[in-house]
Amino acid sequence: VGTVMTGQAGPDEAAYFAISMAPQMTMLVIGIGLMAGIVVLSAQANGAGRPDQCGRIWRLGLGVAAVLGVIYAVLLLWGEGILQLIGQDPAIAAGGGRVLRMFAPGMPAILMFTATSAFLESIGRREAYLALLQEYSGARERLVRLASASPWASGYLAQHPVLLDELV
Repeated sequence: VGTVMTGQAGPDEAAYFAISMAPQMTMLVIGIGLMAGIVVLSAQANGAGRPDQCGRIWRLGLGVAAVLGVIYAVLLLWGEGILQLIGQDPAIAAGGGRVLRMFAPGMPAILMFTATSAFLESIGRREAYLALLQEYSGARERLVRLASASPWASGYLAQHPVLLDELV
């Protein structure tokens, strides 16, 4: 598995990759833990009959994910210093720092993806999709055209409402 992840790497490159996982995974675990709140809050709002609140919770979660992701990205740009602070050999810290600089730009996207996945998991029920269709008239019009054009498509969408995301 390591070769697939890192390619044909020597022992130094493997060490750089391995040590870079410590700060990156710590940040990801904290960020993903915070994004788990989106599932709870959206499911509560949806269950309480307030599906309109779900969209607000998702947008707030995206904002938190973006800000936290940018903070993490900036911290990872100084990865070499972080690795030295936790007691790593300067040569290993320098190589690990280069790896962390490569991971840094992806942190906001990873956390925003996690926020969106949590949101979609929480509104997996049909009522929430109906509220989204009510909010987005363009998607509602596309759904009506699709449903009137194909009874099969209507039945398929009824069985798999997650496909309604593509209309929004």
